[in-house]
Amino acid sequence: NLYSETGELIAPIRSVHMRMLRFINGSLFQRLRLTNYGRSTLPVSLILKLGADFKDIFELRGIKRKNRGMHFPIRIEGNIIVFQYKGLDAITRYTTVVCDPCPEEVKLIDDAVWLYYVFNIQPKDRVYLYWCIIPSVEKIDVSDQASSGRISVSFTNSALEQIKSYNQWIEKCTRFESDRININQMITQTISDLWTLQTEYPHGKGIDAGVPWFATPVSYTHLT
Repeated sequence: NLYSETGELIAPIRSVHMRMLRFINGSLFQRLRLTNYGRSTLPVSLILKLGADFKDIFELRGIKRKNRGMHFPIRIEGNIIVFQYKGLDAITRYTTVVCDPCPEEVKLIDDAVWLYYVFNIQPKDRVYLYWCIIPSVEKIDVSDQASSGRISVSFTNSALEQIKSYNQWIEKCTRFESDRININQMITQTISDLWTLQTEYPHGKGIDAGVPWFATPVSYTHLT
């Protein structure tokens, strides 16, 4: 059961369902769906903390750097948050977060951004929250749909593109089937994993290993 700070019952057990969907298609798209299966209106207060440290792969693996680049002040423009960093290589990198809908309140505390959402979910109803995280180099790259806050449209269009790409991949793949359900499921999952490891290069697509820690093209011998 979900109770308020005063001990009042807000939502009985199994009356609220949360589902998070995310995928990468140029940018990272993320959607949170909240469903109220209860018989009464559900008041919801949701707080998210955002940050970007721009650490490199070696720092993520525990290596300490003597020197780092420079973080710029975080920019908040309505439903758009921009993190900016200039590395020791003199290259400026951006991480832009676009929210849809716009939070009720956005606070900048130290080196993090806090998003506050407040809404009511009617019985048997759903609420969707969307975010688009866009990495870019030397300039901020935000699509028209993202800049206008219509991430829901971009999310749907990008998801359909991913489904179409995946179906085309499946049709071209060699398939093996056995009389064992578990083996068939393993083969299907393996094909899906290979699809997610695809990387676009100037000369065409390749399959990389080690994602997200590093990217190394995989030869056919590694797949046997």
